[in-house]
Amino acid sequence: MRTLLTIGDLAAQTRCFASNLLIRGFNPTTVVGVPRKGMVPATILANIFDAQLAHSALPGCDPVKHYGELPSGRRVEHTHGSEAAHRNHALNGSVLVIDEAIHTGRDLMQHALWVRQQDWVKNQNRQVVVGAIYKTAEGNEQRRASGILDDVSFYSSATISTETHLCEWDAWHHPETSHWMVDLDGVLCPDRDVEAIPDGSPTYEDWIESAPQLYRPTFPIGAICSWRDGRYEVNTVRWCNKQKILVEKGIIHANRNALPGYSTENVARWKVQQYIDARRTWCCQLFVESDSRIAHEMRRQLQQMRFHDETMQVWCVGDMTL
Repeated sequence: MRTLLTIGDLAAQTRCFASNLLIRGFNPTTVVGVPRKGMVPATILANIFDAQLAHSALPGCDPVKHYGELPSGRRVEHTHGSEAAHRNHALNGSVLVIDEAIHTGRDLMQHALWVRQQDWVKNQNRQVVVGAIYKTAEGNEQRRASGILDDVSFYSSATISTETHLCEWDAWHHPETSHWMVDLDGVLCPDRDVEAIPDGSPTYEDWIESAPQLYRPTFPIGAICSWRDGRYEVNTVRWCNKQKILVEKGIIHANRNALPGYSTENVARWKVQQYIDARRTWCCQLFVESDSRIAHEMRRQLQQMRFHDETMQVWCVGDMTL
């Protein structure tokens, strides 16, 4: 069974990392993040230390559009002091190069080498310290054999396993999504304004086909499970094709005429049944829900079932907050 590490977990562990640095007497005046996932802890650390924020531009690395960008476009904002103050103290002092997680650490050290070669570092003879918020248990032997541990000065104490952990900030770029059943509204696209766009209206059909994308899966999704009425299936399929979302097992819509009215319990019961059927037919491993109340009710109903499999999990994107 996988444990989900959320953006909130990353933020909390980043704050622990900052405390470890302060205990060791290290107070960076510049924080350099490794694109792109390393920019989230880099932004948090720059805020904590009131430091200048930068990113590594090592050739071949991912471009950085916005510092601290999170899944679905949310951002951690860099809130620092005056520009003049930063220009004064950022020219001196130490530099922290940070990534969110490492396996062997080789990529991180390449970014650190790039930083050390920059004029604004070597000409000022600035100290460069390298760190990561998480390190994988599977990479311990490789890190020890390569001697990288001698160069990486600080780690947080957090160790994760690639076998048992899945990171929210990386989850939508993981091939395991082919074993997921995913809610639609609130996950792949935003929830609509139910008063401005009522169900059954022409504006609703227009909204379905023009809705922006929220989470962006890189790999195919196992199935989409939506409480939308089945009459909108064609519109939903067109939207998925437009957004280039690949769905292996199909899109499941509710036949609302044959179902009880909307309530948290009723929606959860219907989704639990779809999850169980998918578990039996194609080994669905996870249900990703948008509404925390429905997710809680789904977990409750699953636990009450006699044949409940402990590996059946319901994750809620509403709980994935900073």
